[in-house]
Amino acid sequence: MNSSGYTSIVVDGETIGIRFGISAVRMFLERVSSDLSLVSGETMNEIGIATLLHCGYINNCLVQDIVPDRKFGFFMSFVESAWIDKTVQKQCEDVTQVYADSKYTNKILDETGKKIDDIKKKKSLNGI
Repeated sequence: MNSSGYTSIVVDGETIGIRFGISAVRMFLERVSSDLSLVSGETMNEIGIATLLHCGYINNCLVQDIVPDRKFGFFMSFVESAWIDKTVQKQCEDVTQVYADSKYTNKILDETGKKIDDIKKKKSLNGI
């Protein structure tokens, strides 16, 4: 299990750092909450995975203090290639697992869950 939130993908021989820190997790959750087309049921679809990669890439650039030069389309093309390339498919699976295992993802989701529970309790106490 990789709880650090850091991983990388290899695209055309180049290693691209992906970091699921606080910024990436918040960016991704904000995008999912405002655009449900990123998920199919409870599963991320190809657009969701590309968005997740892009958010992780931007977070890694912030931490490394470098200007991001990869656009969303770069990650979308990478994810689309997973349909025909098993190596890319495995990288996508590994990245989504790192996101799920990230201590930052788990902390934010835990806090969000507690806030939702508090809201439900308040509504229940108020007879709503």
